[in-house]
Amino acid sequence: MAAPVYQIEAAWAPGTPTTVKSGDVVTGVWRINVNDDAEAPSNAPVDNVTVTIAAQSGRYTALPSLCLTTGVTPASSISADGHTLVCNLGTRDQGTAVVLQAPIVADGATGDQITADGSIGGATATLSPIAITNAFGMDIRWGVGSPNFSSGAGGFLVDYEWTLSKALGSEAGPQSITYNLNIASPQGSAVSVDAKACSPFTGPGAADGHPWSGGTHPATQLTVPAGTCTISQTGANTFQMTITGIDYSPANPPTLDSAGNRLPVDQVALASGSIWIRVNTAASGSVVLNSNAPTYTSVTGQTAQDDPSNNAESKAWTTPGLYSSGWGRGYTNSGGTQWDDTYRVSAGTTVGQYMDSGMQLHTDRPDDRIVGMCSALDTRYVTYAGWGWAQPVTDNTIGATAEYYVGNDPTVDPTSASYDPNAFDCGSTGGWTTVQPTDLTTVKAMRITATQGQFEQLSAQSNVTAVVYQKINANVPAGTDIWSFFSGVVDVPLNNWWNGTGCITPTAGSRYPCTTGFRDVLRVVTATPAIAKSADSSVVSPGDPAVYTLTYSANGAGAIPATVDGYQLVDTLPAGVTYVAGTASPEPAVSTNGSGQQVLTWTLNGVTTNADHALTYQAVADSTVTPGSALVNSVTASYGGISKAAAAQVTVATDGYTTVVKTADAPFIPNVNGDGTGTGSWTVTVKSYDPITQPFTDTIDILPYNGDGRGTAFSGSYTLTSVNAPLGATVYYTTADPTTLSDDPSSAQNGAAPGDPTGNTAGWSTTMPANPTAIRVIGGSLAPGATQQFGVHITTDGVKGGDTLVNRAQSIAGHTALVMRTSAALSVANFYSATILKEVQAADGTWHDANNAIDYPAFHYGDTVHYRVTVTNTGQGTLTNLDVADDKSPTAGAFHIASLAPGASESHEYQLVLDETLPGGAFVNTACATADTPADSGVAPTIPCDPAGIDIAGYSVVKTADPAPGTVVHSGDVIHYTVTVTQRGPVPAAASFTDDLAQVADDATYNGDIAADAGTATVTGTSIAWSGTLGVGAVATVTYSVTVKDARSIGDGRLDNVVTSAGCASASDCETLHEYGNYTFSKTSDPASGHAVKAGDRITYTLTIAQSGAAPAKGTVVDDLSKVLDDATWAGDQKATSGTVTRTGTTLTWTGDLAVGQVVTVTYSVLVTGNGDKRIANVVTSPDNDAVCVPAPDQNPDCATSHRVDDPAGTAGLASTGSTIGWGVGGLGGILLAAGGVLLLLRRRRIRTT
Repeated sequence: MAAPVYQIEAAWAPGTPTTVKSGDVVTGVWRINVNDDAEAPSNAPVDNVTVTIAAQSGRYTALPSLCLTTGVTPASSISADGHTLVCNLGTRDQGTAVVLQAPIVADGATGDQITADGSIGGATATLSPIAITNAFGMDIRWGVGSPNFSSGAGGFLVDYEWTLSKALGSEAGPQSITYNLNIASPQGSAVSVDAKACSPFTGPGAADGHPWSGGTHPATQLTVPAGTCTISQTGANTFQMTITGIDYSPANPPTLDSAGNRLPVDQVALASGSIWIRVNTAASGSVVLNSNAPTYTSVTGQTAQDDPSNNAESKAWTTPGLYSSGWGRGYTNSGGTQWDDTYRVSAGTTVGQYMDSGMQLHTDRPDDRIVGMCSALDTRYVTYAGWGWAQPVTDNTIGATAEYYVGNDPTVDPTSASYDPNAFDCGSTGGWTTVQPTDLTTVKAMRITATQGQFEQLSAQSNVTAVVYQKINANVPAGTDIWSFFSGVVDVPLNNWWNGTGCITPTAGSRYPCTTGFRDVLRVVTATPAIAKSADSSVVSPGDPAVYTLTYSANGAGAIPATVDGYQLVDTLPAGVTYVAGTASPEPAVSTNGSGQQVLTWTLNGVTTNADHALTYQAVADSTVTPGSALVNSVTASYGGISKAAAAQVTVATDGYTTVVKTADAPFIPNVNGDGTGTGSWTVTVKSYDPITQPFTDTIDILPYNGDGRGTAFSGSYTLTSVNAPLGATVYYTTADPTTLSDDPSSAQNGAAPGDPTGNTAGWSTTMPANPTAIRVIGGSLAPGATQQFGVHITTDGVKGGDTLVNRAQSIAGHTALVMRTSAALSVANFYSATILKEVQAADGTWHDANNAIDYPAFHYGDTVHYRVTVTNTGQGTLTNLDVADDKSPTAGAFHIASLAPGASESHEYQLVLDETLPGGAFVNTACATADTPADSGVAPTIPCDPAGIDIAGYSVVKTADPAPGTVVHSGDVIHYTVTVTQRGPVPAAASFTDDLAQVADDATYNGDIAADAGTATVTGTSIAWSGTLGVGAVATVTYSVTVKDARSIGDGRLDNVVTSAGCASASDCETLHEYGNYTFSKTSDPASGHAVKAGDRITYTLTIAQSGAAPAKGTVVDDLSKVLDDATWAGDQKATSGTVTRTGTTLTWTGDLAVGQVVTVTYSVLVTGNGDKRIANVVTSPDNDAVCVPAPDQNPDCATSHRVDDPAGTAGLASTGSTIGWGVGGLGGILLAAGGVLLLLRRRRIRTT
């Protein structure tokens, strides 16, 4: 054997994208071989075959499955920074090609490239670079400002709040950004920049969606101001705001806005601020800001468009007057000012409309004049929720009257084509009641009236305010504009209800053109879904569950709901992949689509907004998936009519290897007649240890010739007689000069590619010539664990004893792809010679030469191994006194042959019982022979020894259960499993087993209590794995338990638990089976439940009890008649098709044994008397955990029946109406506001009604 040589090739797994972002996982596929570089290569083992892979702009997080960490030097490892992977493949025979998958997590900036360099034994390979492009996104948000404004000699001073954000995970953007602003008053007032200009946002009032950037506030609500922020006026209504010095990597970005609302988790707030504008007017009005939506450019040249949907903000104000009304922001702790069209709340929110009057201050007004405040509700979208006074109670004597409109005026009828609450006449006389209805949904408007004299009792107060609460209907879609409407009583004309105030803020595109001092607007907002999906590994193996994580959120700025309901995740698994039941919380609804793919659906309620939520589950690929294929499963998150999608990709594991070995079928070519005429043969074996079915094998065998450099030397000649190829293989031949040929199938002279001889220049043909110089066998697909063999048979002529023919072959398998080399020699027998063929019989009865480890049969201690030794005289003279011996079985294996003629054979069979004095693992015994030295030669006959090997499991595995296997179990029972691993033999044993719970998990729940007193036990999905090294005499005990599910959740009723291990001497040692039986029961009646009956009628009841599951069951069903026999008499006709039915008092009981599949029917009847409570109610139950109530065939769902006994109808009186209310909330169902009232007072102004 010469020094080993290596090849290495690298490629990305099929389906790998051409660009990735940081955090993405891509898989490099590395192909490696190890060969002997001698002209006659051996297949000797090489220890510590180690490949080193160094990644750039990526990191390794897990060792591939073939990389060993124990028993090798160096141990496989990943460097601390994750960039270098050292993979020790352990001991590999020369003539082996390996495929290794190594996932890499991308870890670089935009513009970087992810790649990796691999090296082994001086050979190198590099993965082609993949570009990294990270996300980029930026946005400035305006939207809702603070509630502040003030007035003075220069007019009104208002502030607008802004927040600059980047997308989560985004790279940095520009350091200087200029925004073009348009700031204008709809009333035409002049605007200018105040001296405060652009400054940090410090308060005192909060603004939805904007964190503070100055002042003393909690860190969770505080970002930073921009490095600099300037604003300059470029025209009457045009301005430029420039922000510079932006920190794109804040250490502690805020999670809450200034109002305490959660900020979107898919954004990072970088800076915030306020700009201050002065409006030169003393009148009521508003001023509206609109910003452009610039395109941002990142540091690497990526671009992102600003979101234009949040680039507007407005402020509104009023001057003192007689009445005003609008949405009170204090009730929801929201920023902004009344009438500014920035109020945003979610569906389901209760809001407050204030109705404000200053009439009590007008003491010159006649005492008998009416003061009135009225709210018409936007009934298509809101429901009345009560009312109350805003101020603290100071007087309870003014005697104002509250009335509630429950009539059918079309202007407030949500179904009417004339719907227009702004046109509702609050002065109408019909349809009003002074009693607040119990059903608040009937209220369409409410009004409060009193005399001027009554109001003047409160003349010391600056305003008198009532609040009308309204709940936004839960089904109102996002974007809907919802209005408050108000009318007040004025004197011109006298006692007239009026709402004709002027515009404050335009509301283009809405149902009404503008807000007014009596009409305000809010808009419904909701959350936007976001979803990401990842897998715990980028490589999965069939049968091994992968853990997937769905990270979902519902995001939005400002006053979105704290939680949302009806958030849906729909995850479609790839074909061949199924969900592992019980691994997600909550469990999904599982269905199958038209393509046969499982679809997992979660409908989630109470999802906290602006927060990431993780949902994990396991899914397992079955044996139908193609190794090496990419499995892509996609998930869609949907909420509020918006859907977002994500996907995760894993690659089916293809880590594995292929080996080639060539053996001489006998070491000598017989030369019985001394004329050099004989036959010999070689066998080439290609075996796959690869999980993927390889599409082909391609082996080239250049036949021996003198001077081939391999040690071939012979006289005379030989002829190729046949090539025995496997079914489906094609044999090719060539007569080309062997010195010009290459036996590497990947050589260009051999065709287009390995497995494809098209275009070859070596002369390959499927027609066998007279004297071929080389053969080529292209085999069909090679399944995992399978072997392909072909034989090369020759006949010699004129050769001499001692001549040698060395045959070499090189082979490639389709998936492992790199060349594997092997050779074997044949010698011509001397004049006196013999061969020994030692064989071992496997458990299936086949005989194996067992010269190579890939051909060793497997056995256990205690087994009896059958051997056969055959001696054949391959020389020219008779051999005498041959003594054959077996080094490991010297007595049974020894036999004597007195005389063996040329060409004759003699066989001997014997047995060896494997006791524990033998070491576990590979056990090889060798047969050798001696014979008399012939007198005519003086040279001892040449008789090579022949070994045969077996594998002995150095440990035993036995599985037991409590209760014992075969026991019938019941719901709630705990089954305790014990797996006992016992070392056997004189040396320590490396032991392992796997325990498949797939046929248990449908009927029972694993209790999470795996325990091992030696070795390491792990649980993955429904599979348990244990491994450990046991010293001589050591015993390892592994225990765990499961709890049988309740009857509603049971599967097939068979808890079949199978351990797989080389230590399992028989299937019965490693399998336990428990069976479960339950039963269902249902109830019907005639007449059917819900029908009325009368005295004298008969009600016939039928109970149906049906066994289900794999085992018989004992059943008990109890029928409670206590609410039957007060209105009926027992008919005494009870009967059952099986079992026993008895009645004791008001209890009917059936008991009986239920065979598998048995159905029992119980019937009985009662006669109606109607002497009780006129209600006949009957319910059936069972005390057994193994029993389940199911809907009856007539769809009676709950094993209960109810009948009403006809009786004359009763009458009921009418409630009285009318009430007078005082100042306060005692009898009004209203809500007294303290802090809320103060906020309201800060945020409103009355308007003039002149």
